[in-house]
Amino acid sequence: ALCRTSPLPDLMSRTAAARDVPRRLLPWVLACRAMSVVAGAFPKRLIIDTDMSTDIDDVGALCMAHALQDLGYVEILAVVHNTGLVRGVGAVSSINHFFGRDEIPIGAYSGTWGHD
Repeated sequence: ALCRTSPLPDLMSRTAAARDVPRRLLPWVLACRAMSVVAGAFPKRLIIDTDMSTDIDDVGALCMAHALQDLGYVEILAVVHNTGLVRGVGAVSSINHFFGRDEIPIGAYSGTWGHD
């Protein structure tokens, strides 16, 4: 495990750095900073379980995980797609590719879907 402090600067004491962060992003940055104090060592290892389908919540969550990996907070070990929607697996693969992480394993649902 890699043990280090948060890669983010202390935004509360550096007003110049705080001005460079868009206002809508600042709460996320501060939340990540708070997590670094509580959680300890980075990166945290993630296996993401998603039902990527016709809504966008899972797209946002997977993109957020990739952004957190870019910052060194997490390491995405795998992504599991837990529904039978074939296009959902393709969406997961496309998002991973967009972030340059084609090597992340993707698990896909197998079996009948939508039947009792």
